[in-house]
Amino acid sequence: MIKIQDPEGFIQQKLAKKNLSPNTIRDLLMAALLIALQENEKTTSTEREQADWREAKAIEMREKASQIFAKLGAPFEYPTRKQLVGAVAALKQEYLWEQLAQTPKEAFDARYAQIVSKFPNETETGSP
Repeated sequence: MIKIQDPEGFIQQKLAKKNLSPNTIRDLLMAALLIALQENEKTTSTEREQADWREAKAIEMREKASQIFAKLGAPFEYPTRKQLVGAVAALKQEYLWEQLAQTPKEAFDARYAQIVSKFPNETETGSP
């Protein structure tokens, strides 16, 4: 589950580990996408409003991801790297990725590369 209070801290804490499960990697990718979407909002809202936004968006994203995995014929629990790459690409389309500012997209790409490098026992590559 995405740690919505501090998604960046969640990512850094998990990336410090040597091995990660596919479920953890899935959650890290969604946390990274959540960060990019929030950075793109460019609001001057209060910390509480930001926390509420993160919580609502994380719930929405998890529901969308579950639907996307189902459409791909992939399991939400323990997906393969290829399935995750496809799901992230579809999530990016859902959230109109091309309309995001360049800085959040570049930050996501850097996090994405770090996260997928932790995928166990697969050699497939690619960025959504």
